[in-house]
Amino acid sequence: MKIIVNGCFDLFHNGHRYLLGLACDWADKGELLVLLNSDHSVKELKGENRPVDNEDIRRYNITKFCRETSPKIHLAIACFSTEKQLTTMIDDYEPDMIIKGNDRPDVRNIIGSKNWPVCIIPRLKKNGEDISTSSFIK
Repeated sequence: MKIIVNGCFDLFHNGHRYLLGLACDWADKGELLVLLNSDHSVKELKGENRPVDNEDIRRYNITKFCRETSPKIHLAIACFSTEKQLTTMIDDYEPDMIIKGNDRPDVRNIIGSKNWPVCIIPRLKKNGEDISTSSFIK
């Protein structure tokens, strides 16, 4: 199976581990493509003081987690800066499924131009609050 997951993955936390863990499970010895927001893209989405961790650190955290979780999957990580790049990468990869956290209710930006199947995963909660990087740095 060919799975895509995308996001910023800044300040790697249990919510990221949960989402990537599901993606690794679903890829099951297949392929997982993580489309990582570039530093520039994160700054535009989240604000001037973001990302806290640069692309290299975020890529390392994702790679380490996925290799420990599912060593048999084929893992690739690619960075994108624009919605157009994201759409092109999704369409070129031709995924069986796109897995996305529910942090953005509008998923049009992640389905590509061919409306690939998307599975929206609810965020983990702690004490009734969503686990998110933004909540950690407020």
